[in-house]
Amino acid sequence: MRIALNKIRRDNFNKNIKNNLLFLDFDGVINIPIFNFSLFTNKELEDLYNKANPDRIKNLNKLCKMFNLNIVISSSWRISGLEYCIDYLLKSGLDPSINIVGMTKLEKGYKKRFYKIYEYLIENPYFTNFIIIDDLDMFYLNSFLIKTKFEDGFDEKKLKEAIDLCNKFI
Repeated sequence: MRIALNKIRRDNFNKNIKNNLLFLDFDGVINIPIFNFSLFTNKELEDLYNKANPDRIKNLNKLCKMFNLNIVISSSWRISGLEYCIDYLLKSGLDPSINIVGMTKLEKGYKKRFYKIYEYLIENPYFTNFIIIDDLDMFYLNSFLIKTKFEDGFDEKKLKEAIDLCNKFI
């Protein structure tokens, strides 16, 4: 699995293809749980449930702009469709100049998320590098993973880890 991906990455680098991907989960990354409802007004709570966490989106914007990353949605939210996910991200504050280029496949049956990401990369081999931001393990793809905690999401600590990983790969 990793050998095939490394060959694609190397070949595309040699062809001067510059397409760096970020596989994005939503829950546990840009959506984090609210623990103390009494701290918020009803309007704030409504916004918190209809949009992603603004601080996590700011971190996502910063990373994507810094490394010219194109987003591929790997979240289970993709069941609502690509347009819905794009609208949700933009409504939540994603910089509109950041490209959302697709999503992993929806299929009958169950496949682990890492395998769906692998399939996407094999079926769309025009990438130079990629990272994954998720709160799930990615098994064979863990070296490309920034693993968040469900309750913390893509916070400042994980942003720093992502910058370090991108500096290594991109």
